[in-house]
Amino acid sequence: MNSAEARQVIERLADGFHPYRDERLGDESVFQDPDTVRALFLAREALSHRAAIESRRRALPEQAGKSWSADEDDRLVASYEGGEDVKTIAREHQRTVAAITARLLKFGKIPDSQFQPGRPPARASENLAKQFDV
Repeated sequence: MNSAEARQVIERLADGFHPYRDERLGDESVFQDPDTVRALFLAREALSHRAAIESRRRALPEQAGKSWSADEDDRLVASYEGGEDVKTIAREHQRTVAAITARLLKFGKIPDSQFQPGRPPARASENLAKQFDV
């Protein structure tokens, strides 16, 4: 049983129905007790929250959260210094833009003063142009 199926069972019980047959539960059923119904609704919310987390996790790039190798760091820096934009580098490394940005900050390739959370940094060539008023 997956989370979606479990949520359907809980919803049916909370609504006062047998989860697998189209029949209403009797008033004497423990599932009709107000505290049980509240507990079922809380369980449904928890499963919905879990499903949302799982969905976001599946949307992350394959390498998200994994350790970086020295070789990958070298390729990252070379790509950035070669003028590639951060979004392209993120796709190539199967990492998030935030991870690439954090790594570039770590290696001093993006000055802290130019870092803006939520925005990818400018390419290295743009940073150089700004430094030399080109």
